Amino acid sequence: MKTLITAADIKRVAENQQSTFYVQGDSIITPSATDIAKDLGIQITTGSAPANLQKEIQSSCDPAALPFSSLDPAIVAKIVGEVMACLKLSNQPSQLIKEVDPCGLRLVKGDSVVLENYDTGNPQDKVKIKELLNSRESANVSAGFMMLEATSYSTLIKHDELNYIVEGTLECSVNGMAYICKPGDTLYIPSDTKVTFSTSHAVKLFYVASTSK
Repeated sequence: MKTLITAADIKRVAENQQSTFYVQGDSIITPSATDIAKDLGIQITTGSAPANLQKEIQSSCDPAALPFSSLDPAIVAKIVGEVMACLKLSNQPSQLIKEVDPCGLRLVKGDSVVLENYDTGNPQDKVKIKELLNSRESANVSAGFMMLEATSYSTLIKHDELNYIVEGTLECSVNGMAYICKPGDTLYIPSDTKVTFSTSHAVKLFYVASTSK
């Protein structure tokens, strides 16, 4: 019986730091699986994995073990359920999809950006963050997204930083003054400045920080 290979299967291979995905000859590979394999540099190969890799790639929640003979809604629902179960069981951080040019240009795919919990030192804070570019990829800046939900926390900004408000309203307090930032506003914070970020609902911002000393 045929098996269905999805984008989630390819991502799991990448998360396991494998460069080759072995499939059965009659497997059905979705277009999204083919695209993401190309983006992540994963080679899809027909056949069985070498014996020394068999144990490494086995998984009790491998969707490839599910039968697929037609687009039966019940079968599709089962496949989706198994994939979602695997995603929920994974504790690994989500992997960004990036296109890299030899000149150094990098394109980060927006649909691969998943914000992750950020430890502010206070477990009550609800802050998420995802760094898109780091100092290894760019000698001068780091950049990413941050989201706060009904939270107020203080932090020391160690490098010059620009914050562009994407959604919601952010209150930035410094030296006893409070500044209200709304969608479309850009907030510049110089290095070595202690600020307090607050929001009564939720706010999402895009940040760019200098990495130079």
